[in-house]
Amino acid sequence: MRRVLVVLLGLLGCSMGIGLSLIALAMGEANSLSAAQDTGITSILYSGLATIGFIIIKFKPKLGGWLMIIGGFIIFGQFQNLGLIATVPLVVSGIIGMTIKQKQI
Repeated sequence: MRRVLVVLLGLLGCSMGIGLSLIALAMGEANSLSAAQDTGITSILYSGLATIGFIIIKFKPKLGGWLMIIGGFIIFGQFQNLGLIATVPLVVSGIIGMTIKQKQI
């Protein structure tokens, strides 16, 4: 049950982070605001970091969880209140993913 929750929340948080990044890039392009473009580029990089954490959380739960948490907090720093849409699922998924015990081979 925990793995399903980690997958759903991680997928939701990563997709929302990438969506917010693309919106910021589009707004910066339309208004020729370099600050909005910088925010979009930075947040899409950290959304990619969270996506990498989401992928490797199955193999290395601690590392994947930390990558998702770091990506979530940096997205929150970029978008402030709007970033909570992506931050909350990423941080919760990262914490739950870190508590999952890895299967012994």
